[in-house]
Amino acid sequence: MVRRCLALLCHALFFIGLSMTAARADTLVLTSLLWPPYSGQQLTQQGASIAVTRAALKVMGHELKVDFYPWSRAVKLATMPSTDYLGYFPEYYYETEKFIFSKSIGTSPLGLVEQKSHPISWHHVADLNRYTLGVVKDYVNTDVLDSMIVSGVQPVEAVTSDEHNIKKSGRRPC
Repeated sequence: MVRRCLALLCHALFFIGLSMTAARADTLVLTSLLWPPYSGQQLTQQGASIAVTRAALKVMGHELKVDFYPWSRAVKLATMPSTDYLGYFPEYYYETEKFIFSKSIGTSPLGLVEQKSHPISWHHVADLNRYTLGVVKDYVNTDVLDSMIVSGVQPVEAVTSDEHNIKKSGRRPC
């Protein structure tokens, strides 16, 4: 019960009305990914959102430990039975009884990488349907783009990280 409440507390960062006198310190263990400037093993304080979460937990007498993996693996490790991980960061909501999801602690825009010599011409998201987009497996994009991907209207090639997509974009015309 303490672990579930602590996970909810960390994700929601909603501390009103909670006692700050803890009998012992607990460590919340989460998985995450490289998502600059919000999270990343090599970033200062492991990223801005992790720094905020860690500081909030510290005020309550708790600690935060975050292990970094490619996104799909980060989510899978947090959902496995008998794991030390109580959740993953950032949240991407889906129907489950395993987790209590908070509102997002950080958000970022959808970004496209293109070659200077082969720019992508588009005004509306549907204009991208004539291109095969590189996406990161299991990332949540915009609702419109994700709907087009699920319906098969938007051709995609999935990889395990943003870095892979950036490297791929340099190898061939978009």
